[in-house]
Amino acid sequence: MQESPDQATLPGTLRVRNLIVLAVCVGIVFTLLAIAVKNARQRTRTMQSASSLKQLSLAFLNYESAYRRLPMGGVHDELGPKQGWCLGIACFIESSPFYYEATRTPYAWDHPFNAHLYQDPHYLFLHPSIPETVTQTGFDLTHYMGNPTLVHKHSQIRYDDIRNHSQTWIVAECFSQWHPRGYPFNWRDLPALVDQAEGQPGIQIAAVDGSVQSFSLKSDLLREPGFMQASGLDIDASLTKIPAKDFHYSAEKFVTDYRVYFNRAAIENTMSLGLSQVLNDSEKKSMGTSFDMENISKIVTNAEHLAFAQEQFKKYPRIKVLLYNAALTDEIAASLAELRELEYLYCEGCLLSKQGQAQIASLPNLKLLYGVEPQWVPELAAQRENLQIVRWSSD
Repeated sequence: MQESPDQATLPGTLRVRNLIVLAVCVGIVFTLLAIAVKNARQRTRTMQSASSLKQLSLAFLNYESAYRRLPMGGVHDELGPKQGWCLGIACFIESSPFYYEATRTPYAWDHPFNAHLYQDPHYLFLHPSIPETVTQTGFDLTHYMGNPTLVHKHSQIRYDDIRNHSQTWIVAECFSQWHPRGYPFNWRDLPALVDQAEGQPGIQIAAVDGSVQSFSLKSDLLREPGFMQASGLDIDASLTKIPAKDFHYSAEKFVTDYRVYFNRAAIENTMSLGLSQVLNDSEKKSMGTSFDMENISKIVTNAEHLAFAQEQFKKYPRIKVLLYNAALTDEIAASLAELRELEYLYCEGCLLSKQGQAQIASLPNLKLLYGVEPQWVPELAAQRENLQIVRWSSD
């Protein structure tokens, strides 16, 4: 008996159909797995951000416990804006050395003496789902903003001034228009933060009592007037005003004119490991970019490693910024004569003879000398008319 054409092709057709069904099933499984992995990663990022918010809010509380007030949102003096609340809480987030370095001079966060301190991103201020971590000039960002009612220019808010601690927000996630971490205007109204979170599954907010709450962007609560605001506090609008300034962002870890600097620990390592090894180790740990060995322009050192510093001055004569954590002596002044491009010099006292003063005054591009005792200011000023000299304070 002869098979019909339909019967002859039936086994092949079934195989094709089975393969199609198998492919569809595999595709569905992989799609579901991809969605599950994506959701798991999103949950992990959300939990990490909640942890950062928790630690930041607790740092605010610890600051208030120590100083009987919340940190100033923006510190301003006669020279203008100086530092923000991110510096104020630094002592309470394992950043005490950073706090000391950033507060030892009267200059702003972006001054050459301080700039390097804000060019190494701190994980607590970075949201894990946001790729941009620095400005294009190398300053690291904060992805969290403070409540302008509580942290603003010259703010002096106490814990007892706030009526409902669990229903008053202090710091929240920010998903666009970020500021550098050192910027003295790191606050924003909650409705603005909600609008900027468009496209996100929600927004997380830390309250004054340290609790962290998560809200869907569809929640009507977020848009209610006065939601999680500090009731009873009347703040002058001029104190919460933010200047119009655009920052351009980058996902690179370190982009700056100051290619490298040496802190005390790095110098000690260099004495035993060699310069290239320390630079390579630093690159792996934090910088994430190649060093321009021909254009090292910033060094932080001290008197204990004078010989090493002198060696670097000869090797890298293009140094523009020197933070010397000791008193100037004739020996160091003679070495500085090599630095014809030096613009900013920090020291902690002065033990110079007339010859040493003349060597400092002979540096052609030196703009600012910070850290000499009051009695030395007239003598150095007489050597160089256009040099700004600032007295040193041990406070």
